[in-house]
Amino acid sequence: MAVKLSSLNKGLILDMPLKSRFEKVGDELVSNGDFSSYSGTIDDGIEDTFSGWELQEYSGDAKYYAVSDAPEGYSVALKYVQGAIPDETWQHRIYQDISYQLGKVYKVTFWVKSSGGGIIYVYDNPSTAELAETVYLTTEWQKYTFYFTASETSNRIYIDFRAKNDSYDKYITGISIK
Repeated sequence: MAVKLSSLNKGLILDMPLKSRFEKVGDELVSNGDFSSYSGTIDDGIEDTFSGWELQEYSGDAKYYAVSDAPEGYSVALKYVQGAIPDETWQHRIYQDISYQLGKVYKVTFWVKSSGGGIIYVYDNPSTAELAETVYLTTEWQKYTFYFTASETSNRIYIDFRAKNDSYDKYITGISIK
């Protein structure tokens, strides 16, 4: 009995539906997550701004630079440099408004390193965070991935450099939310 080739294609692995909620990847929600759109000249030591990102410092003397020290696959990273030690109201962070869909699971990825250690915090809302991750930094580029479910208060992505207890330079690039 001869088998038609067209009948072999039905029901094979390529036609299988995805079952895990983590396997489906949506559209990119972060604008300029690779920090390639910035003011100024890379590696010039002059403070830069980055398209799509708000740069905040509540006290102290934080500076943000575009640098070429980036992991493989990226040409630019944001470099955070702490100046004066912040006081008790310190908060140095970058953020971007994000339009999340209520109840949807999102995958957050980024690359980060430090000149000597320290931490950063990644969250979606400062007061009622669904995404709330503490990242302990190393001196080598590391890729981090987190999943979280958006709530009605999810409205941004924050990268908080929390510089009060360390004075290390911190580098980040490749921020993605899908």
